[in-house]
Amino acid sequence: MTSIQIAPRTGAPVGLLLAASLVLIGTTARPASASSPTRRDIARRLSLQVSYRYFADAKGAYQHQKKTPWVNLDWSTNGCHGGGDSSWIDTFTVVCQQHDFCLRNLGIVDKRPAQVSARCNTKWRTEARRVCRRFANPPGCRRTAADVFARLKDGSLVDF
Repeated sequence: MTSIQIAPRTGAPVGLLLAASLVLIGTTARPASASSPTRRDIARRLSLQVSYRYFADAKGAYQHQKKTPWVNLDWSTNGCHGGGDSSWIDTFTVVCQQHDFCLRNLGIVDKRPAQVSARCNTKWRTEARRVCRRFANPPGCRRTAADVFARLKDGSLVDF
C-alpha cells in the first residue's frame, strides 16, 4: 500500500499538494483506470488523517468545488459551542469544523454512527491538543479542550 506523506506548511500551493496526496489514497486497492479518489476516500482523509491546519487549507481550496466527488461533501458546520473557558473556545474553531465534517461525511458513507462518532471525537481531542501546544499549553486552553472533549464523548454536546 502506498504511504502518504503530509507536506509541511510551506510556500507550495496547497491545492496541488492536496490533489496529489488524494490521488495516492488507496492506489493499490483500485485498478489503474480508477485513479480518482472517491467521496469516501476524501472524507476519510480530511476527517481523520490530516491536521486541523491542513483541513483548513483544504476547506478553503475545495469547499466550493462543483466537480464530483467534491460537490457531494457536506462542508456545513455549527462551529464550536458549549463548555470550557469561553476565552479559549474560538481557538478551536477549525478543529470543530473538522469534527463537523467528519461526522457529516463519514457518518453517511460508513453508516456506523457510534464508531464514526468515537473516531471523530478522538481526532478532535488530538487536534485540540495540537492547538494548545501551539500556544505553549496554557491551562485555560487545556481545560477547555478537556471539557469540550468530555462533553463530546458523553453525548451532552451534540455536534451533528
